[in-house]
Amino acid sequence: MHLRARWTWLTSGPAENVTLTIEDGLVTAISNHSDSTAVELGDVCLLPLFVNPHTHLEFSDMESPIQPSGSFASWIGQVVAYRRKQQAKLTGEDPAQSLARLLASRKNAIQAGLRESIRCGVGGIVDMVTDPWESEWSEPKIEEPASVKVWALAEMLGATKERYVESIERADRFIKQTTGRPQQNSSARVTMQFGLSPHSPYTTPWSLLCECLRRSEQLDGLISMHLAESTEELDWIAHRTGPLREMLLRFAPDFVDLPNEPRSLVDYLQLLAKAKRSLVVHGNYLDVEAIELIVRHREKMAVVYCPRTHASFGHAPHPWQTLLAKGITLLFGTDSRASNPDLDILQEARFMARTHPNILPSEWIDRISHIPAKFLGWEQQIGRIAIGSWGPRLAIPCNARKASEVAEAILASNLSVLPR
Repeated sequence: MHLRARWTWLTSGPAENVTLTIEDGLVTAISNHSDSTAVELGDVCLLPLFVNPHTHLEFSDMESPIQPSGSFASWIGQVVAYRRKQQAKLTGEDPAQSLARLLASRKNAIQAGLRESIRCGVGGIVDMVTDPWESEWSEPKIEEPASVKVWALAEMLGATKERYVESIERADRFIKQTTGRPQQNSSARVTMQFGLSPHSPYTTPWSLLCECLRRSEQLDGLISMHLAESTEELDWIAHRTGPLREMLLRFAPDFVDLPNEPRSLVDYLQLLAKAKRSLVVHGNYLDVEAIELIVRHREKMAVVYCPRTHASFGHAPHPWQTLLAKGITLLFGTDSRASNPDLDILQEARFMARTHPNILPSEWIDRISHIPAKFLGWEQQIGRIAIGSWGPRLAIPCNARKASEVAEAILASNLSVLPR
């Protein structure tokens, strides 16, 4: 197949009137010459496959996000209540049928999120998964003309002894799946990797976090953790008090309080820095000391900022500008449909372009394409359009007259089309 567009976002930036040759889903040639057999896409810009480094696809059946009202802990409580209500609807007198309905519901939600992500031009996803989950649920259906990379991170929760044991068992299952999987080639429709996600300081005891680090060495080496997400979390770390403690006691009466847990955000970051590769998710309230620690390990630590989720909670300004000035890898994520209206990662870049018009527009596109792809080791297939990469799926109407205007035109538009 040959595709020709007015603009194509190559590794070097936007290029005009380029023809792409795509065979078996891979770009095999890039030419400035016209081809009579090419599909003429007209005044659009072909974009590389994007990366969403933080989401929870299991919430993709939510029609609208849960609006924050009150404390961060109260919002979490609403999410937990929503999940329990949905499970109650699926529970009947027959345990086997109830389980079957639960499994089908979870699978359908994950598949819906995967389809939405693919439609939005995403070729790589880091998904936080909880039980029940099966790896085949994160594979696009055979009729989807798309390839996708999925890094499935088992969410590790240990506020109670029961949850602690379940998390260890989940990690061990992931290790078994990793060691037993067949070798995957670069043109595979689905490339699955496995890792762990200790959820947060208030739901993951220090000992479980240490177990995550040890077991991640037997997986694909990625750890992701919600950190510095709210002032309530910082209060929890320092004093073990506040709304989060009250929330834990309400939803988990057998909550195990460990008084000798770390009392500093830096303690958690120091442990994450020992991983092969780690994502600090949200980072809304990273202080100077925490940022300096990340700087010292910036070759293997990145911060995932979720701009629209951050805005919906009315948090204090995010320190992203400091992170960039310090050379820290800054990525954008959508979070889940529990806090965001959709899983369109390009909308995160558009949000940043609208709210920070003084920043070079291409910066935002880089943050959802080749920068996260490189950090995650996916840059050969996604995040860029080059010979050997996966072919593009997203084309944005673009009537820019010169290359320097393309990024601004893409981010100003709210439209997209899928090349066929």
